[in-house]
Amino acid sequence: MAANTSPHILSSIPNTRADHKVLIVVLDGVGWKSAGDHITPFILKNSAVLPGQAFGSGDAVAAAYTPRLTELMQSSLSRTLLAHGPSVGLPSADDMGNSEVGHNALGAGRVFAQGAKLVNSAIESGKLFDGSGWKKTVVRKELTAGVNTLHFCGLLSDGNVHSHIDHLFELVSASKKAGVKKVRLHVLLDGRDVGPDTGELYLEKLSVFLNQVSTPEFDCQIASGGGRMYVTMDRYESDWSIVERGYAAHVLGEARRFASAQLALQTFRSEGFKTDQNLPAFVVEHDGQAIGPVSDGDSFVLFNFRGDRAIQLTRALTETTFNCFPRKRFPKICFAGMMQYDGALKLPETYLVEPPQIDRTLTELLSASGIRQFACSETQKFGHVTYFWNGNRSGKFSEELENYVEIPSDLHSFSERPWMKSAEIADRTIEEMRRGSFRIGRINFANGDMVGHTGEFASALLSVAATDLALGRVLDAAKETNTVVLVTADHGNADEMFEVDKKTGLVQLGQDGRPRSKTSHTLAPVPFAIFNAEVLGQPVALRSDLADAGLANIAATALQLAGLIPPAEYEPSLIDPFGHVTREDKNHTVDIGAHNQLSGHPKLKNTGSLSISREQFRTALNSVYFSKIVSALRSPVGGCPWDREQDILSLRPYLIEEAYEAVQAASRYGESRKAEDAAAFSDELGDVLLQVFLNSQISAEKGHFTVADVLMNISDKMIRRHPHVFDTDSDSIGSADEVMKQWDRIKSEEAKDNAPKSLLSKAQKKNHLPTLNYLAGISKSSWNVGFAWKTLDQTFGDLTSELSELKAELFSSQMSHQRISDELGDVVLAMANLVVFLNQTILSESSPIDFDLVARASAAKFLTRFKEMETILRERGNEVTEQHAKSLSLEEWDELWREAKQRKYS
Repeated sequence: MAANTSPHILSSIPNTRADHKVLIVVLDGVGWKSAGDHITPFILKNSAVLPGQAFGSGDAVAAAYTPRLTELMQSSLSRTLLAHGPSVGLPSADDMGNSEVGHNALGAGRVFAQGAKLVNSAIESGKLFDGSGWKKTVVRKELTAGVNTLHFCGLLSDGNVHSHIDHLFELVSASKKAGVKKVRLHVLLDGRDVGPDTGELYLEKLSVFLNQVSTPEFDCQIASGGGRMYVTMDRYESDWSIVERGYAAHVLGEARRFASAQLALQTFRSEGFKTDQNLPAFVVEHDGQAIGPVSDGDSFVLFNFRGDRAIQLTRALTETTFNCFPRKRFPKICFAGMMQYDGALKLPETYLVEPPQIDRTLTELLSASGIRQFACSETQKFGHVTYFWNGNRSGKFSEELENYVEIPSDLHSFSERPWMKSAEIADRTIEEMRRGSFRIGRINFANGDMVGHTGEFASALLSVAATDLALGRVLDAAKETNTVVLVTADHGNADEMFEVDKKTGLVQLGQDGRPRSKTSHTLAPVPFAIFNAEVLGQPVALRSDLADAGLANIAATALQLAGLIPPAEYEPSLIDPFGHVTREDKNHTVDIGAHNQLSGHPKLKNTGSLSISREQFRTALNSVYFSKIVSALRSPVGGCPWDREQDILSLRPYLIEEAYEAVQAASRYGESRKAEDAAAFSDELGDVLLQVFLNSQISAEKGHFTVADVLMNISDKMIRRHPHVFDTDSDSIGSADEVMKQWDRIKSEEAKDNAPKSLLSKAQKKNHLPTLNYLAGISKSSWNVGFAWKTLDQTFGDLTSELSELKAELFSSQMSHQRISDELGDVVLAMANLVVFLNQTILSESSPIDFDLVARASAAKFLTRFKEMETILRERGNEVTEQHAKSLSLEEWDELWREAKQRKYS
């Protein structure tokens, strides 16, 4: 399977164990609400009375006996995670999570805008109707002439999991606007992501819309339909007969016939079909003929945006070599999906909205890094631990490294077998754990979701208990096999089996006085716990600064537990290393001794080891992340073209610019101490740090020095020049002034063996720091907007005027430091204005004046002359020191200057 981008190989965290495994266990559909309502703690205490809230509210998770999950959620390495709304890429906090987006987030380590959000955006912006998919499928002369029919097929629901009824309304309205004459709708009733018997409500809403939009010139009617779990919407090829029934009804017009969809639903209800998802197929007829079979030349749009239950119908309508069931007739149509349901298989080729481009998934990175993986579930969720986990791609990244195991699901009702295949999944997982066949694995127990969708509370309760039993077996095997287990869920479902009034919070009752069944997902958070972390050999704690963490945070957590450095773009890990260090105990340190290169430094105190806090460890880890980011920028493959072309000299202006901007930000922050100025200062410091890492990376590519050398050099310098801190035998230093004297003394000693330095050596260090071009840039900006003198007389007159004002201040009877500084600045600015005027007018076609170059030339002239003066002093046997230099009179210095100048021109 081809990846979108070339992944980078994952690096190991230094000095961590790598002889253990990591397994992610997804308890599908198991939301986690208030632990106070759970019955398990009471059962474990042999309580004679169990809390009834879980049973009364329909929380099958709380009502089930779950000793292993309860124990996990009582540990210090447990919390809940968000699994709905924006935390998984859905439009709002009112949007339930689902298995697709949940597993996308788990496998991608990031949150991508998902189906509903993408479709909403494409419709609102008009991109959908301007796109090639819409034009190719809908804006066709065969449709606008009324020769052929446009068909829309999908789930009639506002559950926002597979589709939304409003999307259908927008598509129909736009097709009318495009001039299409005849439209037929093939509607699938939900009862799963919405209330179990709400089909009448959606048919009524559609009927009102059709009455509004239909005209003699625009014929739009319902042609066929059925319940989603019995008609059309199978997934993972678990039962092709479901799709066959849909194909017969939608394409061939072959199913039980009624005068209207409303009459079909009314009849099915009277025959005992209570839940919409299991309704039989129906076809609408007129005068004994089906009103909407699909013919050659028609267009067909599948308006579901989610892929798993759309792929099989897509195949049946588009594949010429299809053989999963006899199609009887295979019309040649223009087919489009709302989205591309499988990026790897390019299904379908034509689609209306671009799907999320999910790259660098956990599986992809692990495969690129040569790490063995294991994925297992039963058929109902097999695609979730493979296809969705891998960013909506079929197949494998590496046949050698990835082991995918599918346990065939039962074809019986899940409410009749609520244990489903949990035991078999546990069996195979334990076998692979004992074999040591993987380093990172993931499995899915489908029970809580699939049984939760049946609306049967008693069955859901058993399904959760069966899952806990299987989970316990996996946890026991984890102890045997050095496996760290991360337990979580992808969304809620079984935690809310009864319909609840949103305003009152009370369970809604049916006409029989019993609670109305709920079959949809919930907004509940999901459990998260880490088991067997002690095999890591170091303490682990959950971070307390990620209150809104969600499923996407698990990927980085798994990598870190496996001893691997997560990509910087992943959502942060949920754990902190060195977990025994609390946030209140910031001074607590952990001795890493031989793990640190400085531990053997002869001047280090405390038995020659270096201790670091947890925060310092995180700093070191982030330095590694940052180094990898900079390395990626320079990478010959997939790197940034601009960064690849830079060298030390070309980056020099940026290094200087970032340094000056950091100085300015420091000034603002130092004066204000405001949080916003602190943030700006932090940002500028980061820009300087980027230059440090980028320049070091360029040098490393030439084999000269790396950023590690830079950091080690400065660390060594700090240790050598601060003996009062690091040297046990050093004298105590009590003031900053004493530190400065010690610093100068040590620097002097380090320089003893070097060649004699000039008296202006400190000034020479600043030779490459610009000041004047920065000022000229400001002046040029003023010139560009017209705020500048327009003649040479005016410009030079301004300079002489500023010099006069400076002279007045200098010879004032009340000399002011502030006013002199201001006038000096004005003189320099006037000089910059003069340079800009010359460059923009007189010298525009010749070589312009570089303000910095002029100043540096003057400085270089002085430095050269001064060096020659020092040479003369040495020739006369004088020692070139500050002490001797201060003993010379100005007349002697002037004589030296003239002699040096004469030598220069002789």
